[in-house]
Amino acid sequence: LMKTENSEALHSNETNSDLLKPILKNWKWFVASIFVAILLAFLYIRYTVPEYGIHAKIKILEDQNSTSELGAFSDLGVLGGGRNNVQDEIESLNSRMNLMKVVEELGLNTKVIALGSIKNTVLYDDQPFNVNFLAPDSIVQKTEHEFFVTLDSQTSFDFANEEDAPFTKESFGTPIASSLGDLIITPKSTLDIEKLKGKKYKVKVSPIANVAEYYQRNILITVTDMLSNIISINLNDAVQKRGKDVINTLISIYNQNAVDDK
Repeated sequence: LMKTENSEALHSNETNSDLLKPILKNWKWFVASIFVAILLAFLYIRYTVPEYGIHAKIKILEDQNSTSELGAFSDLGVLGGGRNNVQDEIESLNSRMNLMKVVEELGLNTKVIALGSIKNTVLYDDQPFNVNFLAPDSIVQKTEHEFFVTLDSQTSFDFANEEDAPFTKESFGTPIASSLGDLIITPKSTLDIEKLKGKKYKVKVSPIANVAEYYQRNILITVTDMLSNIISINLNDAVQKRGKDVINTLISIYNQNAVDDK
């Protein structure tokens, strides 16, 4: 019995040794693989743009007269009652017209993007300068255009209509010719030129309708419960404050439309 146990133990040790031999022989590759995996995970976390989930809930208030009329038809089995009304309000809230007003009010059709060697960053309320177009809104709001700005001093900057085109020296507050018409760039009072000198930016202008359609596709509006008048509004945005402003402005416009309709 003792010999059998010793034989089994010896066989087990030999088996474990056989399993460890390839690992010990190639330990450098295993260590390198772990290092590369950790490095890739770090780079992914460092350079991937995160998205924030923005959520809000509102209650649909029904007009008493219209509610009673709908109720009478519902008793006859003609309509679905309040449920249909809530669905109608969801369609109204997420309408293209409402979202075009949101885009126009927040200026979302103009993006200022800080260009980096690895990652670009969209700026929302922390842009170092403002852009004012001299062309009529009817033209600007329907046009797609982009240009590039490199900060040089508290009074001047370099400007180009294309990234690879030669830059020209321009002054803040002076009209600049572009394919979109003349525009004026003014520095914000918070501009720290010592920190941002040489920093390059892309300014991208998009048609308001296109931006509104983007938000119309990406804003999710649902009923919290089949018999409830409370609806949930959800939006994922890489800029948290922008996402909050979009939802809050959309709700504000919806409420104002309800007041105007009375």
